[in-house]
Amino acid sequence: MCLTLGLVNARVRGVTDLYLLDASFIFGGAVVLLSGLLSFCVGDTFAMTVFGSFGGFWISWGCLNLDQFGVAQAYADNPEMLRNTEGFYLAGWFVFNLIVAVCAVKSTWGLFLLLVFLDLTFLMLCIGTFISNTQVLMAGGYFGILSSCCGFYSLYCAIANKDSSYLPLVAYPMPGASAV
Repeated sequence: MCLTLGLVNARVRGVTDLYLLDASFIFGGAVVLLSGLLSFCVGDTFAMTVFGSFGGFWISWGCLNLDQFGVAQAYADNPEMLRNTEGFYLAGWFVFNLIVAVCAVKSTWGLFLLLVFLDLTFLMLCIGTFISNTQVLMAGGYFGILSSCCGFYSLYCAIANKDSSYLPLVAYPMPGASAV
């Protein structure tokens, strides 16, 4: 979902509307939220917090952008207030993601860079929303694409090994990190 939203925000191939909001509920929301709950079962507090929170993000992002929830309608008379409210929402996610990125300083480069680029995504989207600047929003989209690339790399490193793949990749640890 982050890649898709990044591509839309970056206006790749002229696409400016996200028609995959249903996917934000199912994959971006429910599946990621379930991953957070399962992380709780195995005692992984970091993954529980990150996956649970971002599952909630995707569900709420879908709710904010679907007409059926009436958010845009509620602000029909004051589009600037809607923009400011969305900016506040993105600012909150910038702060949360900054905290998570700081907590990942002793993990792997892939995870750390994913969170840094994601934080830059939220920052650019927040600023672009507040000042209604398409170029800043597009920069946020490109940072989202970079974040997705780091996420795909980290995912591949986690699931590919010498028994399942001819091309296992290394998840390089950050300085001072425990063995991965």
